[in-house]
Amino acid sequence: MTRKVTIRDLAEAAGVSVTTVSQILNGKGDRFSSDTRARVQNLQEQLGYVPDYNARNLIMRSTQTIGVLIPNLANPFF
Repeated sequence: MTRKVTIRDLAEAAGVSVTTVSQILNGKGDRFSSDTRARVQNLQEQLGYVPDYNARNLIMRSTQTIGVLIPNLANPFF
């Protein structure tokens, strides 16, 4: 089983902080040089980094999910 690439792994490989990587990946990295942004984005593709949306939901304390209760699934009305 392969280990999932984390934002910390990406930051270590790029030689920048976790905050820098986070801001670049979230589109708020305008204050960083184009070289740094390109390096982080290239490493993201090379290492196969995929954001963990469950972790984001825990931090934001919001899941953007709606629950629906159906009393009887066998009823064709529902």
